[in-house]
Amino acid sequence: MSSNIYKYTPLDEKRREIRLLVHLPGALDDPIQVLIQVPPFTDNDTPNYEALSYAWGSTEYLQNIRVGNTVSDITTLEITRGLAQALPYLRHRNEPRTLWIDAICVNQQDLQERGSQVK
Repeated sequence: MSSNIYKYTPLDEKRREIRLLVHLPGALDDPIQVLIQVPPFTDNDTPNYEALSYAWGSTEYLQNIRVGNTVSDITTLEITRGLAQALPYLRHRNEPRTLWIDAICVNQQDLQERGSQVK
């Protein structure tokens, strides 16, 4: 796995930007690989996605997943063990699945973003 850590880019609040996770297809035991994208989001053009929000457990036990903005730009992101255990079951076998998962799509280190994204 890449030693590069995923870096969140700021969202444009005026444009109502959100990050969406594209969960790449695979078998239950395949490594988790996701893309994080910022799609256009307007009143007339809203992306299709499923939302998942949960208290993902202790940050004492973290695991790395592969994440990037494109398939060729893969870095790592630390997530809680509970979320890492759930992700294989949230993946489709043959097609990508678009999700908004607060623990990944919201920069948890940015208090202002957390406040504006989780409303």
